[in-house]
Amino acid sequence: IIRQMGCVPTKDPADVKSHPNIPIHEESPASMPIPTKEAPVLEKNRPRVLAKKLKENEEENEEEKQIQDQELAERGGVKKPEEVPLPQMPKIKKDPRVELFKMNRFLINCRNYKLRTDEIILNEETPFMMLKLMGKGLIVSSLDLTSCATDLLSPTRIEEIGNILSRSRALQTLILRSNRIDEESAKNIITLLKKPNSIKELCLENNRLMDEGSKHVADVVKNSTVLGSIAVCLNNITSVGAKYFAEAISSSISLTDLNLNVNNIMDEGAKSISIEIGLSKRIQRLYLKANAISDKGVEYISEAIKKGNSIQDLNLSHNIITNEGAKLLGAALSKSACVVKLSVNNNKLQKEAAKYLMEGVLVNKTVRVLKIGANQLENEGVKIIGQALSECQCISQLNIKENKFTFEGMKCLFQGIEKYPKLSKLDISGNNVSPEGGEFIGIIISIDSLLTEVKASKCGLYSAGAMKVIVALKKSPNLASLFLNQNEIGNEAGVYIADNIYLLKHLKQFHLDKNQISEENQTVIQRSLEKNKLTLK
Repeated sequence: IIRQMGCVPTKDPADVKSHPNIPIHEESPASMPIPTKEAPVLEKNRPRVLAKKLKENEEENEEEKQIQDQELAERGGVKKPEEVPLPQMPKIKKDPRVELFKMNRFLINCRNYKLRTDEIILNEETPFMMLKLMGKGLIVSSLDLTSCATDLLSPTRIEEIGNILSRSRALQTLILRSNRIDEESAKNIITLLKKPNSIKELCLENNRLMDEGSKHVADVVKNSTVLGSIAVCLNNITSVGAKYFAEAISSSISLTDLNLNVNNIMDEGAKSISIEIGLSKRIQRLYLKANAISDKGVEYISEAIKKGNSIQDLNLSHNIITNEGAKLLGAALSKSACVVKLSVNNNKLQKEAAKYLMEGVLVNKTVRVLKIGANQLENEGVKIIGQALSECQCISQLNIKENKFTFEGMKCLFQGIEKYPKLSKLDISGNNVSPEGGEFIGIIISIDSLLTEVKASKCGLYSAGAMKVIVALKKSPNLASLFLNQNEIGNEAGVYIADNIYLLKHLKQFHLDKNQISEENQTVIQRSLEKNKLTLK
């Protein structure tokens, strides 16, 4: 009991009587009665106990107050007075630019699943929310709505979205790729863009436009005064749809880029478009990749190049062009001073085609990029290209991959580049140049100080050829990307690469897929590249 009362036991009655926490009794401590009241609380527990008691008192007071209010209400109908609301702080208007930051610069790529970025959930309503913010003054220059789950082009929303776009003068690029846009949705695009807007680039790739939908998109091009680029790849457009775009070319005052890649316009469609290009003289970039265009279609395109004299970038890859078509293109190049980039990959071109094209390039002297890969040039065709490179002094990017040339062709190419080492990108992948060809690749890398990218994948270099290429890298200060995939380099060259890769600090990308290099050497190479902050694939 004494311990509970916080007292120190003592045998002296005088001390007990003098202790402030012990009541004074005449009896001895042994005969003292047990106190009935609660023992005093220790100082260290006093705050906790007081808080508990205060809480209990507050609860009892609240219960009593509720009972009294209830009794008063039953007797006299007295109602409890309403609480006066506390004054609220004024709401601060959010700056849309803050929302822009949270939406990852508003280059939204909205999918049909929920994706969380910072504090904004990108779901099916995100594009419409984004457009509303634009209507309130948010500055957005490029809006990507690829694979958008919501039906933005529905009649219920199209009018409101059109009003928003007409007020947003900063938006220049609108991407509606892979949105299942068919003929009906294409009608709504006219409503969407019929009001004045600032959109200069419109992308409708991988949809379901077909010919009828193409008609509505072409009407948009006709009515716009600022739209400069239209992309309708992968939309199953035939020659009928191509005629609609040809009419748009003749009516538009701003269209400069037309992308019809991977459709089916064939020769008739190429004819319709080429005629209007020759008359309008405004189209600068024409992309007709994979459209089943033959030499007949190339004839119309060549005439457009001669008459219009405006096409700078022409892509005719993955078609069925033969040597006759190459002859027509070469003649067009010789009479035009505008073509800067020509792509004729994956056609049916042989060594004669190389002759015709390079003759046009030598007269033209403006072609900077020539892509003639995946054809059948062989050694003779590459020899012609090498001889032309030593004379033209204009080509900076050359793609001759998968052309079935060997060490002899590589030697001829080297002899041409040696006289004029001004290439910045070279692609010779898929040609069996052997380890001896690797030596020429190494010399080209060492003498051409402008080279930034070399692709030599699947070239049969093996260990000896690859080591010659790696040794040459030390003498090339500007080479940033090197592709040596599928060359069966093996561990010998792998060890050499692992020991010397730390010296190649100028490299940014190094591709070594499928080269039979052990995991141990791969790990060493990877660590060395990480120190140099490079990318290994």
